[in-house]
Amino acid sequence: MKPLFLFLICSLRWVTGSMAQSPLTSSTPIIGFYKFNVPAGTSNWSCAFVTKKDFQGAATSITGGPTSTINFAGTPLAAGSLTSHYIEILSGPNAGLILDIAAVPANTTSAISVTGNLGPSGLGLSGTETICIRKHAMISTVLASGGGLAPIDDNVEVFDSHGESKILAWDGTKWVDGVDFVTPSDAIVYPLQGFKISSVSGATLTLGGGQVSYVKSGATKVPVYSGMVNLVGVMSPIVDPASADQAFSAPLSGLGLNTLSPVDDLVTSFSADGLANESFFAWDGTKVVDGLDFVTPRGTSRIKNSQAFQISPLVDGVYTQPQLVP
Repeated sequence: MKPLFLFLICSLRWVTGSMAQSPLTSSTPIIGFYKFNVPAGTSNWSCAFVTKKDFQGAATSITGGPTSTINFAGTPLAAGSLTSHYIEILSGPNAGLILDIAAVPANTTSAISVTGNLGPSGLGLSGTETICIRKHAMISTVLASGGGLAPIDDNVEVFDSHGESKILAWDGTKWVDGVDFVTPSDAIVYPLQGFKISSVSGATLTLGGGQVSYVKSGATKVPVYSGMVNLVGVMSPIVDPASADQAFSAPLSGLGLNTLSPVDDLVTSFSADGLANESFFAWDGTKVVDGLDFVTPRGTSRIKNSQAFQISPLVDGVYTQPQLVP
């Protein structure tokens, strides 16, 4: 992720072990995993599950800066344990925002450092917001043991907030670099983040399970960057791409596209048949419209659950997707 404070200062610029038990530890129910068929060719997907909450509680104070410090009452954390975690803000106007936990300085028993300015010159948090901490989902945990993809022949491409992408392949034993097929490799998958799957013959995919087995509640906010690939997913695990039943898709009018800049920000959906044919949409300030004529209402058009779509903003912004699962 980019250092979020740069984005926040500029116009508000993709917004990280085990821990000691706390009475605030989540009891969110485990859902498990889900399966669906991906076609031969290239298609765009996301994982609708996240990892469990390792901690949830209210901050006692926040110190802003390029790296911000969040303080908690007592000693609810295990020092130095948050090496691959992120926070989500759960209360206030920034609820749903995801921020990486910084590796330096390491967390103490009562404080964590996050990448981004949460102080007056950044998000301007009050310092008493409720937050939760989760471990990052990775391609290796979202698609455990390859997730059903064919070794070497199939691959996954993940885009980061610097405009770069990483291609990974399952070699039958582990995830490796999808270019040299030798170097072990992995990639973070943030909540709502989409990725491309290229399959030679199609596959029955298993998403989630194990660590990545929880349904996230509340809205989710993600930065979207001008001139970059911003793949975001429909965050619902009720999936059957082959079915026309509306239970397995979401209307564009319900995906929070009104949080994008009217007309200037373009939304691209892709067909789920492996051909990745494109359809274009935009928010006109009142409703979702066709992204070619900017007149025809398209709010009733639907995108499959767990399918990813592209947001192309004119300038950097924040996209908010409401909670889709009751």
